[in-house]
Parts: sequence; structure tokens; C-alpha cells
Amino acid sequence: KQWYQRRVRGFSSYSTLQTNTLAMSKLKGFGFEVFGKVQGVYFRQYTCETAEKLGIVGWVANSKRGTVVGIAQGQENEIEKFKKWLKEEGSPLSKIEQTNIEKETDLEKLEFDKFTYMAAYV
Repeated sequence: KQWYQRRVRGFSSYSTLQTNTLAMSKLKGFGFEVFGKVQGVYFRQYTCETAEKLGIVGWVANSKRGTVVGIAQGQENEIEKFKKWLKEEGSPLSKIEQTNIEKETDLEKLEFDKFTYMAAYV
């Protein structure tokens, strides 16, 4: 917390303003592809749930190659947590062999409203 003094109608008052670290961090985006046992183990569902908890937007889908692919966008600190989840955790029944992070970019604004999973293969 940071304390700020402000003047309101001729008298001084103190108010606490929490520094909103989320609002101050950068918006980031990236593409991902996860290899291993990631289809048929609820990986997309858990990816959506994790993304929503972290305030991440984008999408996830199964690929025809047997991997899971997607795009994620959000606050930099939450994006880093999401990358770690994609690389190390995944769904309870998944076995992640490799996660490729691609096209990391800084964003001016988010391009999606929410995080969704696609039912079709891409």
C-alpha cells in the first residue's frame, strides 16, 4: 500500500490507494504448442480454467498432429504463471513432454474478450 495525501474542498485528508500492480504491468501475448499426452486428458478444459483464474484471454485447440495449440494474452506477471503451468503442470492426467512458446509480443490492448477452447482440430 502507498499513502497519498490529497486536498478535498479546502481540507486535507489521507486515503489509502493500493498500487494496482496488474494495471501497471505490461500486456503480453504469445502462441504455444504443447507436446506429449495432451489430447483426451481434459488438457483444453484445464487450460481454460487456469487461464480464467489468471485473467488470461485467448484460445486453445487440439491440433491434427496430436498436440495442443493456442494463443494467450494478458498481464505480464500472469502470463509468466500461465507459461509455467503450460510447461510444468497441465491437466492431472496429461504428460507434458515439451512446450514451445512462440511469437511473444508486447500488446497495446487485448485482442480477445475471454479464453475459449475450440472443439474442432486446427
